[in-house]
Amino acid sequence: MARRAFGSNVADAGGSLDEVQALLGQTHPESPRPYLIPDRTRLREAIERVPSPRALHGTGEK
Repeated sequence: MARRAFGSNVADAGGSLDEVQALLGQTHPESPRPYLIPDRTRLREAIERVPSPRALHGTGEK
């Protein structure tokens, strides 16, 4: 549980997957994935960064 919390906290603070891997002492690049639980706020921020189709292509009205 502590490893999972630590890995998630590093990721939430902006740490990359390779940084989480190194800090958890794991050798395989995919090993830290089970420890990463995305924070809801971070997920919402990722969604907000994606522009809407309307913003990209106008409103669709001519």
